[in-house]
Amino acid sequence: MKAYRSNLEKESCSPVSSNCVTWQGPDLPCLNLCKGDSVSDVVYKVAVEICNLKDNIGLTDIDLTCLLEVCNATPEPTKTLANILELLISKVCCLSDIVDNIPPPGSNYVEPTLTLSPCLRYSNGSGGNVTELILSQYVLRIATFLCAVNTTVNGHTGDINQLKSDVYALQHPTIVTPVYSSCLLGSVETIPTIVQNLESEFCDYVEVLGAPTEINTSIAKQCPNLNDQKLLSTGAYITSLGSSNWKTSPNSLADSIVNLWAMVCDLRGSVKSILANCCKVDCKSITIDFDYRWVDSVTLKMYFTPKSSLPIGFYDCDDVHGNVMDVTDGLGNTWQAYFHFRRKDSADHTGILDDTSIMQNGYTLDFSNANAIDTSAGLTFSGNLCFTNDETSCINCVTKSVVGYVNKDCCTITAQQATTITYKVCLTPTTTTTTANPAP
Repeated sequence: MKAYRSNLEKESCSPVSSNCVTWQGPDLPCLNLCKGDSVSDVVYKVAVEICNLKDNIGLTDIDLTCLLEVCNATPEPTKTLANILELLISKVCCLSDIVDNIPPPGSNYVEPTLTLSPCLRYSNGSGGNVTELILSQYVLRIATFLCAVNTTVNGHTGDINQLKSDVYALQHPTIVTPVYSSCLLGSVETIPTIVQNLESEFCDYVEVLGAPTEINTSIAKQCPNLNDQKLLSTGAYITSLGSSNWKTSPNSLADSIVNLWAMVCDLRGSVKSILANCCKVDCKSITIDFDYRWVDSVTLKMYFTPKSSLPIGFYDCDDVHGNVMDVTDGLGNTWQAYFHFRRKDSADHTGILDDTSIMQNGYTLDFSNANAIDTSAGLTFSGNLCFTNDETSCINCVTKSVVGYVNKDCCTITAQQATTITYKVCLTPTTTTTTANPAP
């Protein structure tokens, strides 16, 4: 392709499209140009790179303040690459001169010694104070001191702000009157209302119950030496009632009420005995008898009430073992059973004849350990039962027959044809009588 040398020559040439002219130079990787590319592509890629370069080296927004103050103030020049490079060179040269003028190590320069202000002085560890420092140490001392002061000031600032907040809260309190549920008012009320009501109720209680001094005087009116006395109903010592039923040293109204009820119950028991025996309690008044029911082959339920009668005040002569009865089966085998009809020294003074549960459900006699006894052969209970009231002892002769245990697993079999049947004979219960012969 022939180059144009002038507009005149251009006008006389035949125009050729740039797309039809190829680049015959070498490959240019930095521009991504290859030999054989059209001139249009070459011009376009070169133009793009020029535009990018222009954008990257734009100097209009560069801040030249630090360069203008090199060693002497310099007016701001036009922001061209040459001018900025000139400023940079001047700045570097100026800094080089300053560095060159710094005294080298070992020179004759000596830091001045400065006197510390009183607030900056400190102990040297040998009993004296450091009052002077060279300039660099002086500056370091001031910087350290200022940092400590700054930390303290920041802390005080936080404390002051918190104190301001607290003072404001104290000056502008939010008063909330607490409320509580009052059993005396039956509703939720404030404390002042509850206190007033408590005072009113307390005065009413004092009027009804008496003042505390009056109550204490009443408690002290208990009969003297009661702890050493015996119960009228049973003859046991009062203290045998136990700590829950008798207060040996009453010191409250509740303790006195406990003791009063104990005395009322004791008097009631004594009166009941008097009414029941009509003032003629003796050995003839004692009767021991029972009804019974087999539970299974080794368990017999014995119902001593209402057939038995043991007057109040009488109890087993042997309080440890109770009364013993011989149990003899129809084959002559004998076993001994022990019964506590009434205890003397137990806390509740109960036995078979005083235990409400036994009165309702019966006394259970267990034959599981009586290996020699055949309960199906019929039983005979016999024994000389001894009872006493500390003044009189009574021997009560008892004989009682009990029908043997009957196995109820018998059944009826109806044969449709001749067959062999294995069966057992069920005993038929018989009526028995009780003999109770009190000793004279």
